Amino acid sequence: MTELTLDQNTLEAWLGKQQDKTDYVDLRPVNMLRATVAGNRPEFRMGDDLPPAWHWLYFLDTPGMDQLGRDGHAALGEFLPPVALPVRMWASARLKQYQPIKIGDDLKKSSVIKGITRKSGRSGELCFVTVNHRIFCGETLKLEEDHDIVYREESAQ
Repeated sequence: MTELTLDQNTLEAWLGKQQDKTDYVDLRPVNMLRATVAGNRPEFRMGDDLPPAWHWLYFLDTPGMDQLGRDGHAALGEFLPPVALPVRMWASARLKQYQPIKIGDDLKKSSVIKGITRKSGRSGELCFVTVNHRIFCGETLKLEEDHDIVYREESAQ
């Protein structure tokens, strides 16, 4: 396991780190989410457009319990930098959809660490990591997302 750190130079060495994954846009999770958030909508079928942001149903990691950090996320130091702050949360995302993703598509996601910024806030020390994700079907870029993750100190409560 990589040692956790807040040293800016050590963290910046992770800039440009890349990870590629593949996945298949299976129909079942789409209809499961449809039943949860849009139950009156007819079921999706193969070839239908995936609704915006529903790509988050795919490319999921499945680490074992022994591979999780104490925050319940995958342990740091594999793809994400080893930030020495115990709480990791999704902060924001910016999406650009160039073409619809279709149910049944075989996809490739290429992710790159784009930015690492340390700040201080009301809750104490913060570190923001921006990851750029690009999703392709074949050679066609379907969508691009900048995903911001914030690491922070434990709450004083």
